[in-house]
Amino acid sequence: MFNNVLKLVILFLIVSCQSKKEYQKLELPSIISDHMVLQQDAECVIWGWTDSNKSVSVSIQDKEVYTTADKNGKWQVKLPLLKANGPYEMTIKAGANKKIISDILVGENWLGSGQSNMQWGMNKTDSGKAEIVKANFHNIRLFYVPRVTADKPQKNVEAKWVICTPENVENFSAVLYHFGKKLHQTLNRPLGLILSSWGGTPAEAWTSMEKMEQMPEIDFLKKKMISRSISNDKDLAYFDKIIKESESKKSASIKLEEIIGVYDVISGESNEYPGVLNVSMDNGKLNAFFNWQKTTNNVTFKLDELSFNYLSKAFSPDPFTVKLKFIDNTVKGTINDGDGVGEYPINGVKRIDPKKGLNLGRPPYQSYPSHLFNAMLAPLIPFTIKGVIWYQGEANVSRANRYYKLFSNMIIDWREKWNQGDFPFYFVQLAPFNYQGDIDGVESAKLREAQFKTMSLSNTGMAVITDIGNVYDIHPRNKKEVGRRLSLWALAKDYGNKDIVYSGPLYKSMKVEAGKIRLEFDNSGSGLMSKGGSLTHFKISGRNKKFITAAAKIDGNSIIVSNKMVPKPIAVRFGFTNGSEPNLFNKEGLPASTFRTDNWE
Repeated sequence: MFNNVLKLVILFLIVSCQSKKEYQKLELPSIISDHMVLQQDAECVIWGWTDSNKSVSVSIQDKEVYTTADKNGKWQVKLPLLKANGPYEMTIKAGANKKIISDILVGENWLGSGQSNMQWGMNKTDSGKAEIVKANFHNIRLFYVPRVTADKPQKNVEAKWVICTPENVENFSAVLYHFGKKLHQTLNRPLGLILSSWGGTPAEAWTSMEKMEQMPEIDFLKKKMISRSISNDKDLAYFDKIIKESESKKSASIKLEEIIGVYDVISGESNEYPGVLNVSMDNGKLNAFFNWQKTTNNVTFKLDELSFNYLSKAFSPDPFTVKLKFIDNTVKGTINDGDGVGEYPINGVKRIDPKKGLNLGRPPYQSYPSHLFNAMLAPLIPFTIKGVIWYQGEANVSRANRYYKLFSNMIIDWREKWNQGDFPFYFVQLAPFNYQGDIDGVESAKLREAQFKTMSLSNTGMAVITDIGNVYDIHPRNKKEVGRRLSLWALAKDYGNKDIVYSGPLYKSMKVEAGKIRLEFDNSGSGLMSKGGSLTHFKISGRNKKFITAAAKIDGNSIIVSNKMVPKPIAVRFGFTNGSEPNLFNKEGLPASTFRTDNWE
C-alpha cells in the first residue's frame, strides 16, 4: 500500500515538473527588447523561441496576434499597422510564460553598416564634442551590435536598445547618428538606429555564404581566406599563457637595462595584429620601434613607463603615441591613435633569442567571407527596417574590378534575406585618398566607378564626398556632412520631400562635337557650377588612349571638354585618380561623382 502511494506521489511530481518545464522557455532576440523602435506603416515582424508546438500570442496597442511554434520552437508573427510615437508596451505569452517589453516607440528604423568610416565614433569627429553634449533625444534609440564573428549564421547577439544621450552616443557611429538626427528633426518621428560595422572589413564578409556560392568569379576569396587561417597554435598558446601569468604581477621594471630586448607583440582592438617591438640602446641613445613603422620620435623611459611617437600616414596625419610598461619579461600598454581619442591595447613577450620569434598570426576572421553576416547581421533578420545606409569599400580597393558584382549582389542578398522588398539602400562613395602612396593611381577611382554603377539597382543612392575628404587620412573627420548628404536621399526618395536636391551631378552621356566632347548630366539641380575658378580634373583622349589635361566649360546643364592637342577626341575622364578633389558641383553645393566615358584598363 505504502509503495503504491509512494509511486503515485513520485509520478505526480514528475508530471508536475514536466508541466512546469514545458512552459519555462520563452526567448526573444536581443533586438526585441525594452526601448526598441518598431517601424511605422509596416507589418512589423516579431519572433522568438519557445517549446515546440506551443501557442504564442503578441499584443500591443489593443491588438493581438496568435501563432504556434514549429517543431523546433521557433515562432514568428506580423503585427498589424501600429499608431506612431509612443511609448507603448508589448506583451508576449507562450503557455504560462509571459514577457513584457516596455518603452516601445513606433517610428523609423535604419541600419548603418560597413567598415571603419561607418564605425567612426562621434568623439573622433570635427564637431564631435559640441554635438555630443547636445545629444539628448529621448525619441532616438540606439542599438550597437558588438564586433563578433561566426562561421555559421547565429540566431542572437549580445546587445540592447538604449536611449540617445551624450554618454550613449559618444562612441556611436557619427555618420549614422547625424543621418538619424536629421531625419528625426525633419520628420518629427521616433528614430531607431541600428549599428553593425567593423573597421577594415571587405564586402564579402558581410555577404551570406549562400549568395557567395552564386558568384564563382570571386571564388578565389574563399580559398585565399582558408590559406590565411593557418597559424601556430603552439606559439599562440605559449604567448597567451605568459601574458595571463603576468597579470597577477603588479611591479613594473624601473631599470632601463631590464627592458632592452626584442618582443613579440599583438595589438589591435581585437588582438588581431601581430608584430615585433625592438627596444635598444644605440650609441648611448634609447630607441624603440615596431616593425610596422619607419621612424620613431620622443623616446623616453621615466619611472616605469616607456613612451614614444610614430607616424603612419596611411591611417592618420597625426602621430601615434605609445605607452608601455614591462613586467617580468612581458610588455603591456596602449597605442593612442593619431587624434588622441582611440586607444588600442598591446601585449608582448620578450624573446629568449632575439633572432627567433613566435608565429602569432591569428586568422583575420572578420575578413572571411560571410563571417560578419553570420554574426552581426543574421541575428537582426527579419527585424523590420525602413532601409540601410552603408559606408565601405576601402578594404576592396585592391580588387576594385570585382566590386560591382560583389557589392550589388550583397545588396540583393540582404533584401532577399529580410524579405521586405527592395528597401532603400544608400551608400557613401569613397573619398579621395593616397592609396598605397600613389595619389595619381586609379584603383580607388575604379571602385568609385563600381559604386556609381551599383545605382543601377532599384532604390539605391550614393552620397559623393570628394570635397570633404583628406588625401592623407583615410578617415575624414567631417562625418556630420556625410550623414546629412545621406539623409537627403532618404528625405527625397522615402519621405516625400520632392523639392530636395539629393545628389550632385551624375554623368549621363557624351557626344563628340567638332573636335570637342559634350557631357550631359543627371541631377544638375538648379544648374552646374565650379568652385574656386575654372573646372578642374578633366582629361581627354583620342584613339591612342593617352589622356591629357583638358579645358572644360559649363554650357547650360552640360559641359564641353577639349584640348587642341586632341583634334579627334573619343573619351573623357573626370577626377579619375585616387586623390582627385575636383570642383564641379550643382548650385545646391553637392559635388559631382568622378567618372570616365571609356572602359579601357
